[in-house]
Amino acid sequence: MLLAIVPYLNTLDNDFVLDDVPIVQQNSRIRRLEDAGALFTTDYWHGAVAPGVATDPGLYRPLTMASFALNYQVSRQSPRGYHAANIAIHAGVSLVVFHVATMLVASPVAALGAAAVFAVHPMHTDAVSGIVGRAELLATLFFLLAFALSVPRRSTEGVIELPTLLRSAAAAALYLLAVLAKESAATLPLVVLLYDWLHRHELPADRPRVIRAGVIRYGFLGIAAAIYLGLRAQAVTQSAAPWIGFIGVSTVDRFLITPIARQIA
Repeated sequence: MLLAIVPYLNTLDNDFVLDDVPIVQQNSRIRRLEDAGALFTTDYWHGAVAPGVATDPGLYRPLTMASFALNYQVSRQSPRGYHAANIAIHAGVSLVVFHVATMLVASPVAALGAAAVFAVHPMHTDAVSGIVGRAELLATLFFLLAFALSVPRRSTEGVIELPTLLRSAAAAALYLLAVLAKESAATLPLVVLLYDWLHRHELPADRPRVIRAGVIRYGFLGIAAAIYLGLRAQAVTQSAAPWIGFIGVSTVDRFLITPIARQIA
């Protein structure tokens, strides 16, 4: 947590910049908690005035906007509170990364090293120091929690335990929160599927039980995706990609350049 927090303490005195201004500072939609429900029925940029800034009506991130509404009740127009919340979420994400790493590697030291690198990696500068970067922080937090609940885990006796009905339902709920924070979290079922394929030789020999557990897991994730698409369809009225809207560049170019741009930032 210290590794995640200390490098970003200098952001507490930063002002609202770039998209922070129309999305947070000047956005009347986040001023009243009574109006928070409307955030789930409108697109990300709805009502935000951003002269000279290209906005994308295809974005839908109501959970992130709701977090700004909660933040406003405490911080009002002071950016310090928003930056502090981002730092706290990043610290939480780093802890979850450590937990997931302990699931993937045998050595606790290696897991700690992976989480430490994640906590201080400069690629996260834009997400943590930019207030609107909270969309990525929340999406990553819920994505990783959903992943941790979705995949089989090994008991202290070394036995592979398949996700229960309750774990699968909880993972789907977290998946829904992740995509409501940012569209890129939609890839979770593919990540879980890849994990299952890579670890297929470790699954129990009881194939009917394994298949039944898989149907339940992916079924719940599918239900969460359907709920998200339903909410998004009634909120985003203009034509856009169903998951991610991009401005000015193709989807392929955006995916290629984003990690590089964050590293430079």
